[in-house]
Amino acid sequence: MKIDEIKKKFLESNYKNFDTINKELNELFDNVEKSKRHNFKNLLYSNTKKLDLLKKLKPEELFLMNIHDKFILSILNISIYNALVNGDYEILFNGIYTYTHLRSLNRLHINGFKFNSFIEHLIINENIFIKDDDWKKYIVKKFTENFGEQIEGKFDIELMTILQKTMMEEKDIDNNFNELLKLYPKCQWLNKGWYRECILIKFLPIFLVGIYKLINQEIEIKTNNQWLIEFIKYLKENREGKLVYNFTGKIEFLNRILNKDYNEFSKEYKSKCHFA
Repeated sequence: MKIDEIKKKFLESNYKNFDTINKELNELFDNVEKSKRHNFKNLLYSNTKKLDLLKKLKPEELFLMNIHDKFILSILNISIYNALVNGDYEILFNGIYTYTHLRSLNRLHINGFKFNSFIEHLIINENIFIKDDDWKKYIVKKFTENFGEQIEGKFDIELMTILQKTMMEEKDIDNNFNELLKLYPKCQWLNKGWYRECILIKFLPIFLVGIYKLINQEIEIKTNNQWLIEFIKYLKENREGKLVYNFTGKIEFLNRILNKDYNEFSKEYKSKCHFA
């Protein structure tokens, strides 16, 4: 892995530090408050029949659903940069924790079974800490049922094969997983799709951390990817995530709802969301 190449690539990023993200998110919150006073002009769903639902939401909730991907993915991008250049696993771990919680709340208004949300929960989100065997079987089953006939990409086909083998408790997964590692940098929806704002994502297989742990609960996978081995070891020793940045200003409430009040806030917010 060439550090100079990574540093050069990082210069193309939308944001290079958390302070700038914090500043622009505060500006977004100001705009959301103004829009709320002016019939929700320019906010998501403002030109639809869902206007009555918007009126039930607090400014904080309106703000969450209107955060652009570039802010959320930049949190992950900066965290990856620190892991690559400085070998800082703590920032990466906490960056993943912050990113996934914010991403989840940002998309909470999207009802139904969505492929992108499913992938995030399965591969990177709380699955890093997964303990429930019933939930493990459920997500594997859902992936197979919903996307089995739609998948064409080599990465996705290999991923589904692994999930199916895991569900069937098969043990010969090493070759599939290592093939997945090889395909990871070339995966289109990672590099040019949903995650294009996170331009360093192809340099670290963070989206395979959860699936690796999912399988490794039952069998030991042999892999030569030293970074993955070391990061998994780090996770075993550091299981409590925390925010990678202390948000300030009008968005200081994020420090609470993305951490200790995350579950309670999610439940209340979800009960109001019936948009899509």
